[in-house]
Amino acid sequence: MVHDCYSSARFLVAYGPKIMPCSDKTTWEKVSAPKVLPPKYEKKVGRPSKNRRKLPTEIETATGSKLSKHGVAMTCSYCGDKGHNKKGCQLRKAGLMPKKQPETNAEDEEIRQSDQGEAMPSNMHEEDMYDYARAQVLAVLQICLISLPCNKFVSFH
Repeated sequence: MVHDCYSSARFLVAYGPKIMPCSDKTTWEKVSAPKVLPPKYEKKVGRPSKNRRKLPTEIETATGSKLSKHGVAMTCSYCGDKGHNKKGCQLRKAGLMPKKQPETNAEDEEIRQSDQGEAMPSNMHEEDMYDYARAQVLAVLQICLISLPCNKFVSFH
């Protein structure tokens, strides 16, 4: 048999009166009961744990834990294609040369072209490229200085 306190009649008696909500703490009814305080902090027994709590996405291995690379696209360093790495590259296994083109960024292209639109010779050595670029910059600066309304001329040589 179930106890009488679990009956629907007792439920209606317990929750029958209406409890009106208060707008803020100032409207609370003052009571002579002791003030309610938070529980006291008790220091845990034993040595504190050194390791942090690991996320479920971290994989536990023999050497330690590592983050999952789920969602990261692999890129082959030999041929540059996505979906495999250098170890699984079919071109490398077959002994074929990769079809990967040498990468150039925008800054290199700007250095290789002068302000007049002439292309810098591609068979130059690095020191010669520097001297060529320096000469082009000096020429542009001299043109700018000549066009300024000024009585003095500055030489860069």
